Amino acid sequence: MKVLLINPTDWQMMFVDPPNYMLHADSTTRLPPLGLLYIASYMIAHTEHDVAVLDANLEDLSYDDIEERIRKYKPDIVGISAYTLTLLDTIEIAHRAKQANPYAFLVIGGPHAFIYPAQTAMLPYIDAVVPGEGEEVMTELVEAVAKGTPLEKVSGLYLNKQGQLLTTPTRSIIKDLDTLPFPARKLVPREAYKFVSD
Repeated sequence: MKVLLINPTDWQMMFVDPPNYMLHADSTTRLPPLGLLYIASYMIAHTEHDVAVLDANLEDLSYDDIEERIRKYKPDIVGISAYTLTLLDTIEIAHRAKQANPYAFLVIGGPHAFIYPAQTAMLPYIDAVVPGEGEEVMTELVEAVAKGTPLEKVSGLYLNKQGQLLTTPTRSIIKDLDTLPFPARKLVPREAYKFVSD
């Protein structure tokens, strides 16, 4: 299986005018998507699947660019981070992913999914939502999709089953964070990230 994890652009930043938004992608501060990198590293450590991370915000990619990257990589599963202010971008990227591969399984995670899991699961193009820590859940989800086993057996999911919301049992938080491998920084261009300096 090929898994693509995407940090979205912020072109349609909700409630603000994107050209005037002070923290748009041309800002001096660009932080790596550590959540996605932790999920990627856990998946790499526990499966044989191919995992890639696309930081569309870092690269300031257009929707067409993102769709082209998806077509080129040909992922079976696409995971997208969702922030409330970039939710419109997340939905558009999900749409583009389905255009690139109608059979791709679309998963949403991140802060917005954590706060509004049921509503997020019912958004267009979405197949599943991971509302909490994604390392174990995403890895088990990918394994389930790969093996064709029912996703209902994976705890910690909100599923969109042909327009019907289905939840699986709640998952406990990871108690020992030292069991997690370090984030897979090798999957992104580390030198491209910038931090606010004194």
